[in-house]
Amino acid sequence: MIKYIIVKYADDYYPGGKANISDSVYGTHTANKVGIQKEVYNSKEEAMPDLRKLQEVNPSVGYKILQFGFGHSLVAVDYSYLEMG
Repeated sequence: MIKYIIVKYADDYYPGGKANISDSVYGTHTANKVGIQKEVYNSKEEAMPDLRKLQEVNPSVGYKILQFGFGHSLVAVDYSYLEMG
């Protein structure tokens, strides 16, 4: 299963559409200010309300929902094995 995070300056720093978990806006001053309480989302639709909150507060930043990757490979993470019970 692919997971998603919200990042800032997405078009400048993440042209491939994937980012490290450490690049998430979760825990930042602006994210705390608008009440974001999730770092990782199961779908883009789930992340959309938080993205809109960030864009309303600071529209010039370029926030975007991207696939969450890890390490230098920046690949999508498959969590489906966790659902096998």
